[in-house]
Amino acid sequence: MSSATTTTATLVPQTSTSTEFYAPSGNLECEIDNQFGQNSLTQAMCLTETPAQSATLGADSSLKQCTGQLCLSNAALGTPQLPYGTSITLGPFTCLSMSTGMKCTLGNGNGFVLARSGVTPLGGVTVTQTTSG
Repeated sequence: MSSATTTTATLVPQTSTSTEFYAPSGNLECEIDNQFGQNSLTQAMCLTETPAQSATLGADSSLKQCTGQLCLSNAALGTPQLPYGTSITLGPFTCLSMSTGMKCTLGNGNGFVLARSGVTPLGGVTVTQTTSG
């Protein structure tokens, strides 16, 4: 008797309202929230520690770019990797892990790519920028 293994190109979210993951490089970390917590937070946020920067995409196509140490957060212990070429979807967001960075988008194509070189807005996002400590 042989067993079959099915491989999918999707990481399953940790909960129905929130998920975290790393890129295989370990330098890029993301979190997707869908109606999470008391404030019903709905956003996709990715950051790099080197350089210290983050990008946060709202369900309304707003994109907040932040540079500096205060833009960073820490993922929980045991956070999984999202292998290159695979994606994860939670709520209105899909993030795709690429060897050149992380691409997070809404169904309409609005979103961002975050890489060590910076944030590239995609589609018709409304961008705001912040610099912090």
